[in-house]
This record gives sequence, C-alpha cells and structure tokens, in this order.
Amino acid sequence: MDPQNSRLVFELDTLYEKLAYQLKERITFLERHMDLVKLRDDSYISLVTLLNETGQYQRAYDLIMAHTFHPWEGGEGKVSTQYEYALVELAKKDLVALQPQQAIEKLQQALTYPRSLGEGKLPIAVNNVIDYYLGLAYKQVQDEAQAKAHFISATQGLDEPTDMMYYNDQPADTIFYQGLAYEQLQQADDARAKYYKLINFGEQHLFDEFKMDYFAVSLPDALLFDENYQTRNTVHCYYLMALGYVGLGKLEKAQKLFKQASTLNNHHQGVIRHQNFVKTE
Repeated sequence: MDPQNSRLVFELDTLYEKLAYQLKERITFLERHMDLVKLRDDSYISLVTLLNETGQYQRAYDLIMAHTFHPWEGGEGKVSTQYEYALVELAKKDLVALQPQQAIEKLQQALTYPRSLGEGKLPIAVNNVIDYYLGLAYKQVQDEAQAKAHFISATQGLDEPTDMMYYNDQPADTIFYQGLAYEQLQQADDARAKYYKLINFGEQHLFDEFKMDYFAVSLPDALLFDENYQTRNTVHCYYLMALGYVGLGKLEKAQKLFKQASTLNNHHQGVIRHQNFVKTE
C-alpha cells in the first residue's frame, strides 16, 4: 500500500475512534484528502455516508453515481444501503413539496442497483421502506389501487426483530414501516402489534452480553476487532424501543431513547433519520 494511502487509513481509523467528533468535521477531514479518498472504496463510501447523515442527499447520490465500486471484505451492503438511503430521502422531499411523480421515479430507481455499485440485491432483500413511501406517493396522485398494493407489500417480510449483525440479516427497523403501512390500511391493531414487538425486543435484549461468532460470514465491518459490539447492541435496543414509541405516539419517551442512543453513537443513521420523524395521517 502507498505510504500516503496508509496514513489516510490510520488517521481515518483514529478519527472514528473519537465518537465526539462532529460529522461535519469528519467530512472536512475526508475532503482534505480527496485525492486519496477516491483511491479507496471504503473511504469513499465513508464520505458518502457522512453526507447522507448530514442531510446532503443529492451530493451523496451524485458521488455514488460518479464512482465505480468493487467488492471488498467488510464492505457488504455498505454502498447499496447509502444508494437507497439517498434516493428515499430525496423522494421524501418530493412528497413534502407535493411532487409525487418525481418521488415515484426515485423510489422505483432505488429498487434496482446499477452495476457500478459493485453488488447485487439479495434474493431475501425486503423493500418495506421503499414500498411504504411508494404507497404515500401513489396516495398523493390519488391512485388508491397502487397505493394499497404498495402498503400491503410494505407489511411483508421480517416478523420478529433481530440484532442485525450480518449482511444478510433483514433490518429490524423495517418492522416500524410494517406498522406504518398497517396504519395506512386502517389495521390499527396490527400496527400496534408491530410497535410493541420493537419495544419488547429492546427491553429484553438491552442488557444481553454480546458474543461474537468470529467464524460467521458477511459481517459488514472492515475493522472487526476495533468495534465495540456491546455498545452497538445497547444503541440498537434503544433505537428499536424509540421507534416503537414513535409508532405508538409516545414521542417524549421516544426522544429520550433516541438521545440515549445518540449519546453512545452520534452517527447511527437510523437514529438520525427517525429522531424527528413525523407520522403521515
């Protein structure tokens, strides 16, 4: 490895150990070494992730589409996650601006990965988040049949929350979107059941002692032994409980849990995305 490239990796790792670093400071650091960042897919997607986390969705998307990624150990799912994240957040802006057709185009695009991402879509992948917002978009254009079809699709998939440690695990927060979709379908009891599942899982596993299976495959982390998985478990449980309380309309409890999670990890994308979440009637 080139000495300059090695220095970038070392400095980036050191920077990420200091969770108190503000996200914009991390962006500034990476942009200062942009010539080197472009040489490393892992550093490049770190920049894209930070842009998404600071609300710069269009720039994040543009950077993704301007780069050709290659598979690397520990990078499973990282690029596709940011690709979907950017497009969904841009589509949400379209919905707020009452531009549903533009939202539909972005959300449909998010369902397909271009070859430049360097990874394909898993057969077991679920699209709860995308389907939920497609439902809202079609509702805006008064296409009730399409809206209902997407809301029904958004209720499918994972039935019980998980810790989501591995690449092929379905994200536990998709259960939150199942609940939201059930609300749109006027099935309030089913929606509440989903929210309580999130709360119960968080309460039951908050104090679990985490044990890593080092022979497991598809753990999406480049620095396996530097990660504090016990803290990650705590943040995950706070996060899921917060989502459950958002679903139930208990926003004060939700905000307290979001704050506890962000105190431990100030760049958890789920927390950043949902801490100011407003349910659509």
